[in-house]
Amino acid sequence: MIVVNNTKELEQKYNLYAIPDDEMVMVLGGLANKEKYNREIYQRRITYTGRQIKQIIEQMQEIESAMPDSWNDWQKAKYIYETLGNKIEYNRNKEEYKTQQPSNLTVILSRKAICAGYSLLYKEMMDRQGISCDYIRGRATNRAGKTDKHAWNVLQVDGQTFPVDLTWDSGYMQTGEKELNYFGCDTEFLQSHVPDNDEINYQYYCYKKESINSINTQDIKKKEISEEQKIGIINLAIEQNYEKFKSQYGEEQAKKFVKQAIKTYITQGKANVFTRQGMAREQIKEHISQNDMMELLIKVYVQQNETGPNQGRNVLNEAVQENLKKYNRLQVEQALRRYIFEMNSKGFTRENNARKNIEEYMTQDIAIDTIIENIVERELELSEKTIILEEQNLNEINRLYFDGDEFAQVKLSEEKSQKIIPKAMQWIKERTKTRNNEKNSLKENNYKENFDINIKEDNQK
Repeated sequence: MIVVNNTKELEQKYNLYAIPDDEMVMVLGGLANKEKYNREIYQRRITYTGRQIKQIIEQMQEIESAMPDSWNDWQKAKYIYETLGNKIEYNRNKEEYKTQQPSNLTVILSRKAICAGYSLLYKEMMDRQGISCDYIRGRATNRAGKTDKHAWNVLQVDGQTFPVDLTWDSGYMQTGEKELNYFGCDTEFLQSHVPDNDEINYQYYCYKKESINSINTQDIKKKEISEEQKIGIINLAIEQNYEKFKSQYGEEQAKKFVKQAIKTYITQGKANVFTRQGMAREQIKEHISQNDMMELLIKVYVQQNETGPNQGRNVLNEAVQENLKKYNRLQVEQALRRYIFEMNSKGFTRENNARKNIEEYMTQDIAIDTIIENIVERELELSEKTIILEEQNLNEINRLYFDGDEFAQVKLSEEKSQKIIPKAMQWIKERTKTRNNEKNSLKENNYKENFDINIKEDNQK
């Protein structure tokens, strides 16, 4: 397992794309150096697969790429705050709370969070900018007078410290509110937000709301992204569309919808076939043209065939396999590109009738369908495997017990054997205490869930 303080450290220490998809990565983030979070339930929350963390970082980079180099820390902090607040909705599905995902960095993918998720993500993105930010847990009282557990952040910009509450401001942003209400300290904030006793007792500087809202974050830029990042956007769009339709129509029908969405975009350029979830549609529209989509799919398709034959025996798969035996990958990509765009088959080898079969049995339309079919199936298969591995690895991480057979195999001296029973009894007592604390924590979380939902509802009124 890789353990880092934040994603910036991860990128500095590791080649991000060399991290295996099934590697477990723990990003301590806002929970670092706080003793109350040194429990199994919190460690599970901040542990991700390599695949997940790469997708999370790609989304963060997408937001960061719009900020001009000339911007100061005020502009960066406010712009990221506004972007997250506008893009991420409050998660009202209590069943999903059990997964802990609404409370960690994956909210940047799902676009749904509760207060812990908003606050951890904002803290993470401030860390990436080198802006001092703390994750605070405590109790808050909304305007309806209801008080319960809550999470927010404390920022330090230009030597001045002040609190921000992205969860509460997001409720206003989602209804079209332009001005920020909880980005900075005022009397209302101080009265409504009370940190836990073990949090740092900050001395806040209070800015006028007019000053905060006058900070310019409108001058954004469009930054070119790499081919690798573009492929990542396509893969994310495939997964997000699949997840959206799977819950409604089942797995097989969802796959058909995903394939049709890609085909529609390539042939008609309609980006609305992609879900807004995970900013899939937005990123496709901004970074990937119809021509780009086909070019990148060709590249990925050939790479897949290079690592192993694609599924199903068909003319195109067999022809590409024959070409890979004779030519390098770039030449094979060029041959396929010429056929798709020009219907010119001369780039294919005559070995085993590869070219002849292409000319006789493979139309342009069938070729596009074949490429899409293989890429979608391979991507979703990889995604499912990663999810299974994630569950297996987390189960192994959380395995804090031993089997009787394992214990019986341990050979100890007589002196140590006499001491082991008291130690075992002490271990059982400590473990029981921990389990009881976890149960109490779950009860507290139930109160917190209801409170956070009420906050969003009140803010929207």
